[in-house]
Amino acid sequence: PKTSKLMIVGTESGDIKFIDTTSLEIVNVQNFKSSITALDMNFDGYTIGVGSEKPELFTLDCRNMKNIFHFKTKEHVNSFI
Repeated sequence: PKTSKLMIVGTESGDIKFIDTTSLEIVNVQNFKSSITALDMNFDGYTIGVGSEKPELFTLDCRNMKNIFHFKTKEHVNSFI
């Protein structure tokens, strides 16, 4: 079976880069137009939580890059813990 080993990096410019760790190639980039301040991958390996400085929270399905949840907060998000 084929497996993917992804590393996810958030940037100050608002990009989330998905990097294949075996080839070190960027396989996808998503832009949120606000500095990324928090990232968390769910234990299922398919969904990620994204916090931004704007301040907003997003939940993305990595299989199709759909935003499945969007929530505006009063302060920017530094952590999901």
